[in-house]
Amino acid sequence: MVIDGSDQTGINFELTVPAGAVISGHLTDADTGFVMPEVHMNLLGESNQYLANANSDELGNYYFSGLADGTYKVYAVGVPEGYTGEFFGGDHCQDWNCDLNTVGTLIVISGGMSVPDTDIELDFSGTRLLGTITRSDTGAPVSGHEGHIGVDLHNEAGDYLDTWGTNRAGQYQITFESGGNYYLAVTNDWDSHSLVNEVWQDIPCFFDCYPPNLGGSLIPVPQGTTVVADFVLDPGFRLSGTIRVEGVLTGDGGVKIWDDSGSLILEAWNDGLGNWETPPIPAGSYYASVRGEDFGMVSQLFYQI
Repeated sequence: MVIDGSDQTGINFELTVPAGAVISGHLTDADTGFVMPEVHMNLLGESNQYLANANSDELGNYYFSGLADGTYKVYAVGVPEGYTGEFFGGDHCQDWNCDLNTVGTLIVISGGMSVPDTDIELDFSGTRLLGTITRSDTGAPVSGHEGHIGVDLHNEAGDYLDTWGTNRAGQYQITFESGGNYYLAVTNDWDSHSLVNEVWQDIPCFFDCYPPNLGGSLIPVPQGTTVVADFVLDPGFRLSGTIRVEGVLTGDGGVKIWDDSGSLILEAWNDGLGNWETPPIPAGSYYASVRGEDFGMVSQLFYQI
């Protein structure tokens, strides 16, 4: 292909399934029902010999195709931390440390017929905090594959520890070596999702989403337990405009946004060219003001927007 200074279109692919039968299934967490993406799967033959490998996709589905009539086993071997490897049928086997002759339910392909629903539910052992992030307006999951969605974790002292994303089902999972108390905050890419950021529990946040500053609640995560913390994020709407001095755009000043009770909720800064914009904020009534005295002008207040 040669790019000669213009877009090249019509580069289309048509994939075909190899001849033969298909073994397919779905991987989930045995306790929560969460989908299990990116699990490394092995296909074994009737003598327990290795035949092929595959990874589960972002929704936990896996496929082995092009298979002849015969007897097979499916082994979820490359599992995430805290999980135990498992054969279809429920037998556990961690990193091949088992007698292959005694584990796994046989899957029989006969007459070229595919075998669906060879599902595996993986068992977890340890300490974790997990949940699902959805939209309040549609109930749809918020996927990190469609733009940033981050679950920020802080310890009891308020120290930031790390950020976790979500899979296509809007699910996140954080594992711990030991129990503790933690703060959570969820932030999102405004252009992709247009949702209001939130601190646990149900505290909207904008530029500052540091839980201790906003009265966030600690989440106890006892050793050896699974704790669920779901977030339902509201759609947000942006306020924007310009700041002018005698009709000319100015790079000075910023706009303060107040809720209908008169509480300041955020300040939208000038971009240096006279334009200002808020992050997504909930539907409602607001005041907006500019402190003109900061640059020799008269202050201005917009009544309820």
